[in-house]
Amino acid sequence: MKKTEIDYEKVFQLFVGNDDYNEKFKKPFRYNGYYYATDGCSLIFMPIAVKPSLKYSNGILNQKNIIPDDIICYNRVANTIKCTMKVEIKVSELEKKLVPTMINEKIKKSDICPECEGSGTVDYDYKGSTIEGDCPKCKGTGKCDKEVETENMIVNREQKYKMHDVYFRYYLLNRLVEACNLMNVKTIYKTAGTKNTANKFICVDATILLMPTLINSHEKIITIF
Repeated sequence: MKKTEIDYEKVFQLFVGNDDYNEKFKKPFRYNGYYYATDGCSLIFMPIAVKPSLKYSNGILNQKNIIPDDIICYNRVANTIKCTMKVEIKVSELEKKLVPTMINEKIKKSDICPECEGSGTVDYDYKGSTIEGDCPKCKGTGKCDKEVETENMIVNREQKYKMHDVYFRYYLLNRLVEACNLMNVKTIYKTAGTKNTANKFICVDATILLMPTLINSHEKIITIF
């Protein structure tokens, strides 16, 4: 039986960022013998030797902006997270229990600024005199965007799930599952991580780090394992 070739480029694209303030995270890169991709909340890395043909540029990994210093040190992200545990997770079971919740989609709609009532200006007190200046709320435009709920139902990316006493957002766990399915990985191992530090998952050739999330007492939490 012919072995299906893994599309690692598609895998790494799952983890790139789209934040305009971090241009260097918008595409995968290579560093110190590994390929990397990250959006600041999750990170994937894999030895270049697994797939030497990937055409990624060299980059410098600034772990301060990705994973807290208490679990990563500066130059060797691949080797600095110590294995403090080994929890086996079946990808099929995780995918089955990771049931998405639905919410009403919210869109931004332009409306008259409530502060200046659409004029774009407000009066300021300056040394006993009244002067006119740009409205601080709308920045002089006279309009403000507000979120309006629609009837369109979408997946709640921010829904929080509890897995082995750690809380994660839906979109991060779903990204983990998607990556494993693309790599034909059936079983993964969580080998490090707490409620406050990056959680490390060994996925055969690749390693994935996910940041946990905090919860409030009033939030609805879905328990997976």
